[in-house]
Amino acid sequence: MGEKTARCKSCGAELKGRDVYEGKCSSCREKEILYGAGVTAEPSTETIPPKLKCPKCGKRLPKRGQFCHECGQDLYAIGFRHPSSNWPYVVLVVAIVATVYVLIRLRPPAARLTPWQEEVLTATTQLLQLARDKKFDRIVSLYLAESVNPDRYQALRQELLDLSGHPNCYLAASESTPYERLRDLASTVSQYPDYCAFLVQNMADTKGRFRQAAGRTDRYFEWWLEMTFSKTDLSSPQIKIEVPEDKDNQEATAKIHYSASAAVPGFDDPTEIKWQKVEGKLLPLLATDTHLKDVKDLLDKLQR
Repeated sequence: MGEKTARCKSCGAELKGRDVYEGKCSSCREKEILYGAGVTAEPSTETIPPKLKCPKCGKRLPKRGQFCHECGQDLYAIGFRHPSSNWPYVVLVVAIVATVYVLIRLRPPAARLTPWQEEVLTATTQLLQLARDKKFDRIVSLYLAESVNPDRYQALRQELLDLSGHPNCYLAASESTPYERLRDLASTVSQYPDYCAFLVQNMADTKGRFRQAAGRTDRYFEWWLEMTFSKTDLSSPQIKIEVPEDKDNQEATAKIHYSASAAVPGFDDPTEIKWQKVEGKLLPLLATDTHLKDVKDLLDKLQR
């Protein structure tokens, strides 16, 4: 016969270790100490999660330690480990949040824009919004019209008039001088052959954009702006205003970042707009007349 299993006299639970000599389980002895003899331990109705239950006696495991308090089982010997605590992660997150908070508080505040920078920023924003909406005529009336900057306007009008009256200008309209030939010829006198060929052809052709003298200067400005922003996404520009140390309230440069942008050869760079106060008026410094000499050189080269 096998050995008889020792059991508690009060509740019938299997006895181990010291409980065998006491004749009662630890729960019943504890009840007797607290409530007097004759009180037995009531069966527990608690539902214990499997991960917190002793694999041998089924009682709840202690929160820490190597041995079960009920049966004395060596938990480490059977591969049991207590569920890991989340406290280290909580402490780490709190530390990270606290560090970020301190860094934000210690970071120097962003430099405030001067009234001059605010003025340039407002003008740049307005110009870009009009360009986005293709309202180039509105940009001309605000910043480039004769009433705004008469000296610059009149000088450009005269240069365009001289080019349109060049003796060889009519040759660009003949069938013997197609656009491709004009462009090839322009490449020998200019780094911007497309600009030169387009301008000459549109002054020579009877239906050209710059044929008619009336409104020619305005149309030229509109064409310049259209080409400058033709390869730029104007939906969400980010603008930074830079002011030379010795030019406060006189000159400034708007540095602009776009989601997509490319400069068109011969025209202004859309990522940088220079501004200047001219007789109290804030005006953009566009390079609209920079390559007109190349156009004259092209016309000089034209022959029958």
